[in-house]
This record gives sequence, structure tokens and C-alpha cells, in this order.
Amino acid sequence: MLKITIFKGKDSEQDIFTELKAAGIIGISGGRLEAREKLERVRSLISIAELEGYWAQSTLNHPETELGYGYDEGRYNIQEAQKFVMKSFDEHNA
Repeated sequence: MLKITIFKGKDSEQDIFTELKAAGIIGISGGRLEAREKLERVRSLISIAELEGYWAQSTLNHPETELGYGYDEGRYNIQEAQKFVMKSFDEHNA
């Protein structure tokens, strides 16, 4: 199974960005606004670094949390990213 880091909304956007570049996929767990605001900050770092093909703009509504996710489209497609982040969150919180 793919090991994906699921960050909390309080975690540093620089740490999230670094993991996204290294692993190609991340998740962010938190409240709706918290997850979306953190994704926005990570998106800004992606833009500043001029990274092509990295996405950090969507969230999934999970029964226990809002799950933001980011991924490298050279390694994952959107369906894989959603599935892997959801599954990682569920396994980590089982």
C-alpha cells in the first residue's frame, strides 16, 4: 500500500509543499475552511516555485473531516489521488 502523509491544518505549508514534491501526493485533514486555506497556501508555493503539473486545490468531504489533497499529475491522476488519500486517512484513523 502506498504510504501517504496526511497533514493537519495546523502543519506548516512549507512541510506540506516539501512532502508533495518528494512523494508526489499529500493529504490535509481539518475543517472545511482550514483545509482549503492550507491548500491555497501550498498552491502559492507551487506557483512561486514555478512547478508544472502539481495540483493542490480540491477537497473531499469525508464523514469525519474535510480532506484536502495535492498531487503531481506526472505520477497520479485525480481519481488515483482522491482514492489514495481517502484510503490512507481511513487506514490511519481506523
